[in-house]
Amino acid sequence: MKKILLFILVIQGLTTASAQNKLLISGQITDETGQPLPGAGVSIGGFRLGTVADSTGHYQLKVGPGNYNLIFQMLGYMTATANLIMDNKPVIFNIKLKESITRLSEVVIRPERRNKKWEKSFRESFIGITPNAKACKILNPEVLRFEYNAEKKILTASTNDLLVVENKALGYRIKYLLKYFQKDEGTGLVFFYGFPTFEELKGTPKQMQQYAKKRAEAYMGSPEHFFSALYKDTLEPEGFMVRNLVKKKNPRFIPEKKLDETLVRLSEKMEGPKGYILNDVLVILKNKRREMDSVEVLRAGEFYISGLVRQKSENLKTIRFDGALYVVYTPERERSAYRDSGFRIERPEEYADYQVSVINHTNGELSFYADGRIFDPASVIIEGHMAYERIADMVPRDYLVTDY
Repeated sequence: MKKILLFILVIQGLTTASAQNKLLISGQITDETGQPLPGAGVSIGGFRLGTVADSTGHYQLKVGPGNYNLIFQMLGYMTATANLIMDNKPVIFNIKLKESITRLSEVVIRPERRNKKWEKSFRESFIGITPNAKACKILNPEVLRFEYNAEKKILTASTNDLLVVENKALGYRIKYLLKYFQKDEGTGLVFFYGFPTFEELKGTPKQMQQYAKKRAEAYMGSPEHFFSALYKDTLEPEGFMVRNLVKKKNPRFIPEKKLDETLVRLSEKMEGPKGYILNDVLVILKNKRREMDSVEVLRAGEFYISGLVRQKSENLKTIRFDGALYVVYTPERERSAYRDSGFRIERPEEYADYQVSVINHTNGELSFYADGRIFDPASVIIEGHMAYERIADMVPRDYLVTDY
């Protein structure tokens, strides 16, 4: 079963705008000598929000409470990022940008930089394989560098430049600052995170209407939609059913030592006339090695998820739970492309073709904002339909579902 560590929660979300008090982020951008950098760009990862520094290198941005990643850019200087947690007061943040010195050795195209097989694997893992992914194009794949560990079957990708993705399905041009990408080709497990900025693509009124429809479809049923509804305690009205997925001891599991002893004992008896029968038994026992000591099962009875949510601070809630959250989104059905993708989660018959996802935590609890953003993206691992949708189905944080 394929999974993705949802670091991408750091770059997505729905902002409820006027419902939140706006807080001021301001500061000055200079070079390493302290000279101001007029015209330096400042943007916030995941938003369409940005500005440029004035003639003295000063900038200002207004945001609601939350956890933000600021991106600072200037031609001739290295792109820099900063994480700011905005609570109830303004923040002054000054930054110095380092000059970018490109060496000849860095621009020579080596074999490891361009490999069609690796590029295809990266694109499918990063952009996704949904119908919207077919309308996406990485405009500058040449900036990617790849490394592959053949023994561990691990593919990693990196870049010193912004990766530019044009999404003609949702109508965005995304400039993505890729911080980390790793794919285990053996298990299909993918980890990546980074900071994108969004630009609206221009189009005819009909195209803009199509963009709006696609954006709404991409948002509905997403992790941000789920956690936003959880924050408001409106999961059921918004189409989510949640059950508890727990691990239990596997009655079919046989310890490794006992399996080895049985295999040795049976192998000694293979010479007899019933050897062909024993051979079948050996195959079964060897397959038993693949059995895990525990299995995941849906806990019987109702699961009162709202009772597990606590207010952690004025703008942040948290949830603790055993096992995992088995999430069923009923307003939309799974498409045939998803069923063949390898991401599909097993489900009881009553959930038929509904969109099913599994949400796991890595550190005991999940903290989240009203707009559905996770405070610590590394605390979440998501499987199923929510993991199936990647960059191709991503909307900016300041997207409003009422736009459609």
